[in-house]
Amino acid sequence: MGMAASNLGIEEGAVFHSGRGSNYTREFARKLRGLGVRQSVGRTGVC
Repeated sequence: MGMAASNLGIEEGAVFHSGRGSNYTREFARKLRGLGVRQSVGRTGVC
């Protein structure tokens, strides 16, 4: 995410939507917040 942000830039108000996989941990959420990106997660069982 950091490399994409530095190479492409992130627009104000950007939202990162994902499933609830283990790869979207608290550390990843912290990185998103640090970049000013809001995290959106789907409900359990709704793909």
